[in-house]
Amino acid sequence: MEPSPRLTTPPPVPLLPPPTSTYDHRVTVDDPSLQSTWYHRAWVASGCITVAISLVKCITAAIVSRTWLQPIIAGWLGYLLADLTTGVYHWAIDNYGSASTPIFGFQIESFQYHHESPWTLTRSQFANNIHQFARAITLAVLPLDLFCNGPFLHGFVALYSGCVMFSQHFHYWVHETKSRLPRLVVALQDAGLLLSRSQQASTTGLRTTKTTAL
Repeated sequence: MEPSPRLTTPPPVPLLPPPTSTYDHRVTVDDPSLQSTWYHRAWVASGCITVAISLVKCITAAIVSRTWLQPIIAGWLGYLLADLTTGVYHWAIDNYGSASTPIFGFQIESFQYHHESPWTLTRSQFANNIHQFARAITLAVLPLDLFCNGPFLHGFVALYSGCVMFSQHFHYWVHETKSRLPRLVVALQDAGLLLSRSQQASTTGLRTTKTTAL
């Protein structure tokens, strides 16, 4: 009778180390990653210029055509749509994807890290905080500035793009204490035109944001 073959267990598969993160919990107040660079400032300047051109073209066209109601309505619609789209975008970035996600990976990682360490947002310098939105606004709005002149279009574009570009800074104000905010900002928060601390607290458990997310 032949002996039965001895069963052998395969060697254990070595575990891969966890993926490294751009962010860690040792970020300090004076960390270089929170500072603005001239690259950041250049994109913010270009974003502000393109939005300002759109606003000036809206006002100029409205004066020439003596049409004021349509640009005002367009601006209000731009504000409302900016509130919706930035809120949905912020919610999606918070809840889906990872650092390895193509195109959006870095922003996904930074947004998710923000929920672990909210203080980093209030310590990020202004241009550092909004330059990614400013770059997108510059590339999207500049062609409209060059080739379009309608007051309704520019009324919408100026308000929409301006609110989107500064939405991250509006969110920054949510994490500041009222004593450190300008009175106008506090008044806009109390009026519901900008996201307030109480509104942010009510959505944190759902990992959602109202822009204003504005």
